[in-house]
Amino acid sequence: MKKPSAIESMTRVEVGSITVRVWRTEPEVKEKYDNADIQTAVRNNARSQFNKLAKVVSELPRVSAYEITDSKGNGTVVYNDWP
Repeated sequence: MKKPSAIESMTRVEVGSITVRVWRTEPEVKEKYDNADIQTAVRNNARSQFNKLAKVVSELPRVSAYEITDSKGNGTVVYNDWP
């Protein structure tokens, strides 16, 4: 089997009317990843202004991308590193 060129975990957190998905680079493929820091950061800042929530999420370790959407799925995707 060819080694993947990139491995990312994806964590989805829903709080009220927003959904945040965070992609994080990982060293290996696993069934479950430790995402407690993502869950905590999103829940603690979900009611903050959009820019504060985005800043907090982007500063988490190994975050390669994140998406913040409203209840209709409209929102923003930010890629911290684009090939």
